[in-house]
Amino acid sequence: MAQHHILIGIDGTGSTEWRRQDGLNSHVYRFVNDFVGDKVYLNGPGKLGLEVGNIIDEAVRETYYRVARILKFEGCKIDDIKINIVGHSRGGFIALKLATVLSNSMSFIRPAAAGSADRAKFHKRYITSEATLTQPNINFIGLYDAVKRTPTEVEGNLTLTGTKIAHAYRKITPYLNSTLQSSRPTFHGMMIPNAVLIDLDTSHGGIGGDPGFFDPIKFGNDLYCNALDLILGERSFLKILTEPISSVYAAAWLRHREENKDARIDQTRNYWKRSIQADLFIREQARSCGVKLIGNCDHVPWLEKDHSMGVVLKRMLRM
Repeated sequence: MAQHHILIGIDGTGSTEWRRQDGLNSHVYRFVNDFVGDKVYLNGPGKLGLEVGNIIDEAVRETYYRVARILKFEGCKIDDIKINIVGHSRGGFIALKLATVLSNSMSFIRPAAAGSADRAKFHKRYITSEATLTQPNINFIGLYDAVKRTPTEVEGNLTLTGTKIAHAYRKITPYLNSTLQSSRPTFHGMMIPNAVLIDLDTSHGGIGGDPGFFDPIKFGNDLYCNALDLILGERSFLKILTEPISSVYAAAWLRHREENKDARIDQTRNYWKRSIQADLFIREQARSCGVKLIGNCDHVPWLEKDHSMGVVLKRMLRM
């Protein structure tokens, strides 16, 4: 019997604000777009993360209805259905939580969920083995720099049997000889020991598809932002501050600007290339698990409103 793949994609924090309408600056959106099979894309939670529970519930419902439809119309067994999940930022945290929920028989068909009567019928009709329900086919989990809401938040079940987890995350090293760890000190990164890992020197947003090249410099943003000012060396630093930032953070950004122009161009180009590499890595790992992806839709790492600056940046970086 042919296998049927389902994909649930959950984008990063605040994706409704930073994702382009065509989704070309979101690796999760592009992955979902290129995926061959039954699929759903969900926006990530807001900055406070209050929507996490609702997103998990919606993802469970979306998965259930797709499984039920495949079983009804394709005439296959539940063992032939492969569930794949990808997520960026807090969407990656949600992906792991979702996998935990789906791997638990009492939560996959849980009475409190919407459509519980239909779920009970589904359980009775299709699930003939408790072992099959307890160990569903969570085939692949792809994480684009997964982060938690708080340092103490629990990721979920990281020892899913038969599941491949791939995690592309931003390189965590002291940045520019400062006391800052990596480019953004305001996120709580997740290290997943049983995942296939790659660390990349780009921003948190860059791992997810948008390095934030044209964001203003402020505490909470990545030090890779304001790229044209960084490259051209224009003395507009004080003009673009949008809120008070720590002296350490400001000094690190200024130190980056003090490098020679060629070095700044090379480093900014590197941030872009590592963003592309993050997506290629997740796609390669997914394909090794039987996931089919058609082509590789365009990657445009900026918002529509920044298009003119993006064209200039692309020309300067020779990308």
